[in-house]
Amino acid sequence: MTDNAHKARVQAKLESFRPYELVTRFGGGEPRSYVGCFCGYSHGNSAQAAFFDLDAADPTEFLTASDEAIFAAVDATPKIIRSVSTNKAPSLLEHTAPSAEHLHRATIIANAPEFRQRVGAAMAARFIADPDAPPKPVERQIYGEFYSNADKQLLQEFQRATWLRRQEIVASLTDPRLRQLGRRLVAFYSPELLTTEEMELFKAYLRDKWSASDAPETEWMTFEKAKAALGELREAASLELDEFDAIASFLQFWSANGE
Repeated sequence: MTDNAHKARVQAKLESFRPYELVTRFGGGEPRSYVGCFCGYSHGNSAQAAFFDLDAADPTEFLTASDEAIFAAVDATPKIIRSVSTNKAPSLLEHTAPSAEHLHRATIIANAPEFRQRVGAAMAARFIADPDAPPKPVERQIYGEFYSNADKQLLQEFQRATWLRRQEIVASLTDPRLRQLGRRLVAFYSPELLTTEEMELFKAYLRDKWSASDAPETEWMTFEKAKAALGELREAASLELDEFDAIASFLQFWSANGE
């Protein structure tokens, strides 16, 4: 287990394509274990590896599947493909007696580099955008078309449900815009429901938002915009000194912690 404290060693284990046992904990529930194997890295983030559940599905079914099907394998509940943070000492255990079917399925994944690339793209889109989402930010597209009646009914239930039930509802929505916004709400207001891997992905999403460049398509508040606005307030003397210091400290904290 001490090997798992080293990112390079975790990656070496995974990249062997041998079946391993991954132990995870969902929220405050009991630990669960899954037998699976490596199936790619999130694009742009080698610290996030994909782990295919070899008991949940036959990877052959996904080799020529649509992008939507692969994204659902990463995003839906229950997941077929999970995220493993290789730099967070994951509970990755040797599987001493893999079945013949486990070995066969792992070999299929090992021989499918294009599939692993597509999985990496789906993982990178986990909190930023669905592969089938519109190219513009979801906030600009939310009124672009009507939702299905089934989604409308789920949204009504969402309004009065617990956060645990809301998380289940989000996974059941068919509209990618609603799934994307729903995941953000769960992450913001009930982060304890996220797995460690999901929380790391959400933090990466926030870091990308805060540190985005000052371009026309960046319509949200970033660190640079916030600093500029704070400077204008100081010049205009429109804030009390303690108010100014509180805002400056807040920005400094978030900038330093990247969360």
